Amino acid sequence: MKRLLYIIAAVFLAVSCSEDESWTTSPSDLLSFSADTVRFDTLISTIPSATKHLIIYNRGKKGIRISGVWLSQGVASPFRTNVDGVTIGNSADMDFEVRGKDSLVVRIEVTPPQTGQAAPMEFADDLLFRLESGVIQKVRLTVGSQDACIHQGLIVTADTTFSTAQPVVIYDSLVVAEGATLTLAAGLWEQRIRW
Repeated sequence: MKRLLYIIAAVFLAVSCSEDESWTTSPSDLLSFSADTVRFDTLISTIPSATKHLIIYNRGKKGIRISGVWLSQGVASPFRTNVDGVTIGNSADMDFEVRGKDSLVVRIEVTPPQTGQAAPMEFADDLLFRLESGVIQKVRLTVGSQDACIHQGLIVTADTTFSTAQPVVIYDSLVVAEGATLTLAAGLWEQRIRW
C-alpha cells in the first residue's frame, strides 16, 4: 500500500511538472503572423467594415509573452482591434501569453473617415506588438476609402438628377413619386444591395 502511494505521488509530480511552461525572453524568439499586411477593400467613408482576422503564431516550444499591443496612431486611427477577446484601447500596456506551438486571434475592423476628396484615398496604420524581450513586431493595416452621397429612405417628389462624381448609397428605400423623374448621370449607376 505504501509503495502504491509513492507511485501515485510520483505520477502526480511528473504530470504537474510536464504542465509547467517555460517562457523565453530571447530576442531571437519571435512571433509569426498569418499576414504581414491586413488589407481592406475600398470602403465608403463613415461606414464600418466587416471584421478581418489575423492569427498570431508562436512556432517555438517555449512560450512568448507580449507586454504591449497598440496602434501607432492611437485614438486617431480609423482601425479597431481586439486581441484574444480583449479590445485594444489607448494604453499600450496589454499583457498576453502565447504558449509554445499555440496561437492567438486578432480581430480588426475599420471605419474610414470622410476625406472631402472626389478620388478614393488610402489610410494605413501599424499594429505593434512589444515582446517581453523588448523586440517590437508590426503588422501593417490598410484601407481604401471613397466619400459618397448617402441617402436613407429617399422619396423623390420632383424631377431630380443625381450627377455627383461620388458614388450614391441608398439605404432602406428609394421611392419616386408619381409624376416625378429621377435621372442618373452616365456612369453613376452601380447596384448594391446591403442587407
